[in-house]
Amino acid sequence: MQISKSAFSLMIGLLLVFLPAAFAGADSSTETAVLQVDGMTCGSCAAGIQAVLGNLDGVETADVSFDKGQAIVRFDSESLSLEEMTQSIKDLGYEASVLPAGAVAQAGDPEALDSSCNDGRGAPADTAEGTMSREDKDKVVDYVIRQLTGEDDSLDGPISRAALEEATGVTIPLAAVDSLQAEVIGIMQEKHPDILAKLSSGSGSRCSDYGACSLHGDLAGASGDTLEMYEREKAEDGRLYDDYPLPEFEAVDLAGNPVSSADLRGHPTVLTLMAGHCSHCHDSMPILADVIKTWGAEGLRVVNVLVNSGTPESVDAWMSKLDPKFEVWVYNDAELGDLLGTHLVPAYLFVDAQGQVLEKLVGYQESDFVLAKVESFMNPPVSLDLKAAAGAR
Repeated sequence: MQISKSAFSLMIGLLLVFLPAAFAGADSSTETAVLQVDGMTCGSCAAGIQAVLGNLDGVETADVSFDKGQAIVRFDSESLSLEEMTQSIKDLGYEASVLPAGAVAQAGDPEALDSSCNDGRGAPADTAEGTMSREDKDKVVDYVIRQLTGEDDSLDGPISRAALEEATGVTIPLAAVDSLQAEVIGIMQEKHPDILAKLSSGSGSRCSDYGACSLHGDLAGASGDTLEMYEREKAEDGRLYDDYPLPEFEAVDLAGNPVSSADLRGHPTVLTLMAGHCSHCHDSMPILADVIKTWGAEGLRVVNVLVNSGTPESVDAWMSKLDPKFEVWVYNDAELGDLLGTHLVPAYLFVDAQGQVLEKLVGYQESDFVLAKVESFMNPPVSLDLKAAAGAR
């Protein structure tokens, strides 16, 4: 079964090429299937599988749990078969089988977590890049770019990780997916922005509706409690805070040096949360460059925290082409979304010199709007009470 281009960011994130396909809805019997999914190593794996299932013709809802190793799918059996569902998961490099009705899997053993996701401290694990050489990574990235730009149209149907390995002769560890997808979108942003914009805006996915992506990938497969969480977070756009100390967390910079949010105290800071797989984030980075150019001399720090986007080395491979003047931190664990209360990217936190978050923006923002917000942040308007007091003196 073909999958449409509706989930562009996830498409790159999972190393899939979604070729055009038209789907027609069907009003037939609806069933619920419980699938056993083996091979997931973190929550990002579950989110990716959920998004792919959610894009299959006939699927009404899909909920994938990493802890349970399960996918619960409500679908139209006349439009989609169980075999097609399990095969779509297998195409991603996992194992899948149908469980008896009502089956409930046991929660996974936390110690079974693969180090390819993270090292438990937010810093990249030593094996985050798998065993791919720079030459192999360039070969895969170039191959995917040629598919997206139409320079190579020899492929027929969705391309799984296994299919890409066959086509390029390169072994692609799951651990390398995040950095590969970030490089692809970075190159598309630099060299083919028109194609990237078309694929993103024409996707019809919730990413376009929210002007944002998930820390895990595309929003297309979001449903149930997860979708409600995203809706609540999007409603936080523009929220002002009276007493919200910035939570402390540690990350690494592009040189691999440890950095901490506690180090930001003493300077007003625009702290952004972004991900390499998100085209909205790539569109936002030139805006950050304008912010630091305008206000850097006034003591403002601009820190862009890239989550689930690869190691500092891999991030630097595409980020350096943007010539950022702002700071770039790397945090390879989506738990940062839990800590900061936002799993949608891009997100902006305006943090004063005392470490208090004053305002949050969620989703892509136009340049003029961001610059106006920074202007107000750096030069807060004097209240009427203060003006009156000054006049009385």
